[in-house]
Amino acid sequence: MHNQSHNTYEQALVFEQEGNVEKAIDCLQQLIEQGAEGQGEAFFLLAGIYFRAGKYAEALDNFIKCHKKGHRCQEVLDIVVEAYYQPNQAIFTELYEKNVKHLSKYEQCNIESFPEVDSLSYMFIPYSETKYIIYDKREKQFLVEIVFNGDRNLQEFHENAVLILKNEFDVDKIAFYARDRLDEKYRNYVTTVKPFFLIFEKQRMFFEFLQVSPFFRLLEKNKCVFLFGLEELEAWFSIEGTILPSCYLNMNGKEDPYYKFLTRLHQTRLHRPTVGYQNLMVFLSQSFNAGK
Repeated sequence: MHNQSHNTYEQALVFEQEGNVEKAIDCLQQLIEQGAEGQGEAFFLLAGIYFRAGKYAEALDNFIKCHKKGHRCQEVLDIVVEAYYQPNQAIFTELYEKNVKHLSKYEQCNIESFPEVDSLSYMFIPYSETKYIIYDKREKQFLVEIVFNGDRNLQEFHENAVLILKNEFDVDKIAFYARDRLDEKYRNYVTTVKPFFLIFEKQRMFFEFLQVSPFFRLLEKNKCVFLFGLEELEAWFSIEGTILPSCYLNMNGKEDPYYKFLTRLHQTRLHRPTVGYQNLMVFLSQSFNAGK
């Protein structure tokens, strides 16, 4: 079987030299599909053929598969870092520093200090401007693919809804939900800034994504509230009179600890004879509708 694999490698390279890239790719893919010995080398050669053909996303896919097979790991990593990461490293650093500059002055984000960019663990390896694979320098492995596409098929909510969004790093998606949904005809009457809550389970993860997610774009209207971890969320919403979210996004069902805490707090407040922000908004909305 080893000789068969070696012959296939040689044949693939001959096809490539002859200009028949499709045949070169096909014979290596067949070897992989057969589950033959030496798949790691097949992935490595396939990645090289794709790369030389200018198909960089396909090449990256196969370099990662080769690395996950435990084959030529350091060589693969060196290639990926040099070809994909380093040309974009200055952009990631600049974005991180811009995010830190704005977030450190933002009142609704209580972060005592930000780590230096060189101490971060994640390298975001780009497939394109909106798709990355994460390489963790501490774990020395490729993790998950991240796609920032804005996802325009998002759920619409009533204009009075107060939203909380958990563990979301796609800024276009966040901006869609955080936009002011109040009808133009009401804006001259309702001046209260409606908050939009962003909860992140791990502050360290948030720091990592500041390399690729332009959170500074969300700060202009001072409506986004950044909360980190269950303890900080509980402390924020336990203060008497704080506005509670009415819609939960990216929660892991009814057993999600963030969901459980907020719904329990909602039930507690329902039994108190106070007029909350949501009630005021509903009253104002009904008043305007009655006057039409």
